[in-house]
Amino acid sequence: MNIRFSQRSGACDVLCSALDRNDIFYEVKSDTSVTCVVRAGREDIPITFTVDTSKMLVTLFAPITHGVSADIATDTALAVCMINDAVSEGTFCFDVAGGLVYYRLTQSYYNRGQTEFLFEYMLSSAVSQVEEYRPRMKNLLCRRAAFSRTSMA
Repeated sequence: MNIRFSQRSGACDVLCSALDRNDIFYEVKSDTSVTCVVRAGREDIPITFTVDTSKMLVTLFAPITHGVSADIATDTALAVCMINDAVSEGTFCFDVAGGLVYYRLTQSYYNRGQTEFLFEYMLSSAVSQVEEYRPRMKNLLCRRAAFSRTSMA
């Protein structure tokens, strides 16, 4: 069962309505944050939406990989930059300190309202981008980590 809060922002209400309409289970973390999990291929994509009502922005975060070791951080950063050169919507980000690669997409609902279409578009875009680039990123990180281990031996 989905959790509902009456103090939630209007944008969160519309987001939850879009998730309900698409039969996506979600959890409301706060009056400005909603998490859900979307199936993409054989893997799930955990997604967090945050709403900034003062700036009329919605941001989607979807982690790709975690636990990237320091010895391959430079290669990971380079790979993220190369992927971003090919991505037309959203951005892949690398948190060096946390070893996390994630996809981020921010959209404004200023002058177009808080429509379900906006949130459905954001979900669709995230699933498409993550589905395309997550296997490549994981493959690269696994090969690079294996190379690092063998070159140090």
